[in-house]
Amino acid sequence: MAAQKLTKGRFVQIIIMLTLLIVAFFWRTITYQDVIKVDCEGKNTCSFKVNETEFTAKFEAEMLSISTQNSGWTIHEANLTQEKPMTWQIAFKHKQQISLTNNAQEETYRLEITNK
Repeated sequence: MAAQKLTKGRFVQIIIMLTLLIVAFFWRTITYQDVIKVDCEGKNTCSFKVNETEFTAKFEAEMLSISTQNSGWTIHEANLTQEKPMTWQIAFKHKQQISLTNNAQEETYRLEITNK
């Protein structure tokens, strides 16, 4: 490849692309949220904590029932079949990802529950 002179337009293009890549890197680093993994393998009932709040997961047939004593939480899930205050039922098969939102702090936690 023959060497070419670096023009002003090409230099600006390189600086813009470099800036976009740096911004994308920092944005992803700042907004990254780890997934909380809960392994309930071989159990019909298991407990886990999210942000100092205890939750109980019960497995019945192909349903997952999640309950807590704290009323400040909501679950966002497409397969949510029943929702009562502090209790949610979700269609479940071996592995499920759900989002728990703490309404008081406006924070969302991603949770992955497995049961084989």
